[in-house]
Amino acid sequence: MPSVRQPANDRVIGYLQKVRDSAAEDDPAPLPGSPNYWEAGAHPDVVERIWEQLGKTFPPESRRVVCGAPALVNPDSKVLIAVAIGTAYAIRLPSSVLLAGVPPTVRTEIVWTGGARLNVQTEFGSDWAVGSYMPEEVTWCRQAFDEHAAEARE
Repeated sequence: MPSVRQPANDRVIGYLQKVRDSAAEDDPAPLPGSPNYWEAGAHPDVVERIWEQLGKTFPPESRRVVCGAPALVNPDSKVLIAVAIGTAYAIRLPSSVLLAGVPPTVRTEIVWTGGARLNVQTEFGSDWAVGSYMPEEVTWCRQAFDEHAAEARE
């Protein structure tokens, strides 16, 4: 897969490189069943959520490790759809959700142990939200994936 370095991802990649002190930009995901699959740079529950639940209907090549973090990437547009952040994750919301206004149940900030805060809309962009295992996230990620695939074809 060609690089995920493109304008839609710049802020996310910049953040990941800063907090992970990682120069590695993009690698294929470890193979399912390999010893490091469930510990690919994040908590195993988060890896499962991103790759096995949110990305269940995505092509296998959508599962990537970006700057040391498990992620879902649209293989056509190279746009990041979801990314692990240690024990948390963030998702890119589709325009249909953003047009209707971000639902009040959607969080945009993570408060880490020790009090540090990460506002994903400030750091990543206005179309990002903190994942919270809501069932709607599967649909939103699929919509964002399809939306960015259509952009790649235009």
